[in-house]
This record gives sequence, structure tokens and C-alpha cells, in this order.
Amino acid sequence: EIKSYLKTIEEKILEIDLPKTFNVQRQDILRIIFDSFKDSSGALLSYENLAGDLGVDIRTTINYIEYLKKAYLLDLCLNQTKKLVKAGRTLKKFYLTSTNFGQNLSLGGRVETYVFNFFKKMGYKVEFFRYQTSEIDFILTNSRKEKIPVEVKYQNMIKESDEKTLWE
Repeated sequence: EIKSYLKTIEEKILEIDLPKTFNVQRQDILRIIFDSFKDSSGALLSYENLAGDLGVDIRTTINYIEYLKKAYLLDLCLNQTKKLVKAGRTLKKFYLTSTNFGQNLSLGGRVETYVFNFFKKMGYKVEFFRYQTSEIDFILTNSRKEKIPVEVKYQNMIKESDEKTLWE
């Protein structure tokens, strides 16, 4: 029942609301983009690579992702850099705004998506940090501009290597 209800909501947004509001020419591409995020919420994304995989113009890809953000289906997480301009050029992560849409996500993926949304709702600026092969899931910035690193793990044992990047 719940899956059917969620599918109805998705269909209304993707097939009626967004095409009507934004004059979407390729509903099939919009659906493919959203479905890819449903399977990989929190994965690194390059607009160029996604556009190439879809065989569409990069501007179309960016616009369709923006439409999904405006419909509150996706939210953006930028790589924390010293310069805002550089953050816009680096790889990004997109998260579903509700774990309910991520039925195909691993349990760890759902937990990470939930934690991202929780911190956003708490009012933190949420970014991630990636340098070469090291990554910190989230860098939170509070109202006092303090930065707080957060590594999300959903496992029975936390290994020393899991926290290594936090101290580097």
C-alpha cells in the first residue's frame, strides 16, 4: 500500500506538476534522473557525466535536476571548499528529501540520507569534504560558523580506519 501511494505521488509530480510548471520536453529523461537518485542517494555526481550517459545537453540535465529540487524531491550537498566558485565546479552529492522514495537504497544509504535531511532541518549548512581518496560524509556549519565533521556509519563495529579521515 505505501509503495503504491508513493508511486502515485511520484507520478503526479513527475508526469503532471513539473511538466506543466516548467514545460519539460523530455519526461522520460526527468524520470530516469529521479530514478537514478532513488537508487543512489548521496552518490557523487558530475553533471557532465550524467548528461553524457543520458545523451542530452548538460543544460537540460542541470535544469531537470533544478526542477526536482524545486519540487522538494532532491537536495544538494556541495563539497566544502575555501572558495564558493570552486564548490560549484567540483563533484556534488544529491540526496532524496525523504528516505521513503529510496526503497532500493541500502540500509546504510537510507541512514546517510536520513542524517543529511535531519541536519538540514536542524538549520545546519551541510557540506561534505573530499580530498583525493579521503572523504568526510558531512561538514556541518552552525550559526556561529563553527565546523563540525560527521562520519555516518551503520555497522556493528567502528574500525579505527573509519575515523582516520576525521583527524587528518
